[in-house]
Amino acid sequence: MLSFNPPHLSVGGTTSLGAALKLLTKSFDQEVRKTSETQKGDWKPLVFLMTDGMPTDSWEKAADELKQKKAANIIACAAGSGADEQLLKRITEIVLKLDNLQPDTLKQFFKWVSQSIKQTSQSVAQVMADDQPINLPPPPQGIQIVP
Repeated sequence: MLSFNPPHLSVGGTTSLGAALKLLTKSFDQEVRKTSETQKGDWKPLVFLMTDGMPTDSWEKAADELKQKKAANIIACAAGSGADEQLLKRITEIVLKLDNLQPDTLKQFFKWVSQSIKQTSQSVAQVMADDQPINLPPPPQGIQIVP
């Protein structure tokens, strides 16, 4: 039986995006099994990255390496006016803009995340294909996909 111990998260006024992207890449390398002649690999992970601020560390190299690896389907969300959606485009092509951070809007966003996970898990062949875009449901009102 697998067990999950959630990490302790604390708010500290910094956005260590570079450190987070390095940890994400390291996790892919260590935990995601690749397909080989002797084993079937894991599905391509679906990652949701949400930020409300600007990075406070060096993040560019980690972002470029992660995007080049194509190790996951990453959906980024620029939450609030302090987040730069164009910066997130350096990490992934799928970027959402969430200007309203009121509880009802956040609730709709996380409901959409759940629907996205469900819909993506039902289209396994598409998720496993390296260069195919994932099939996401339309975002709820108040959340825009950044072109």
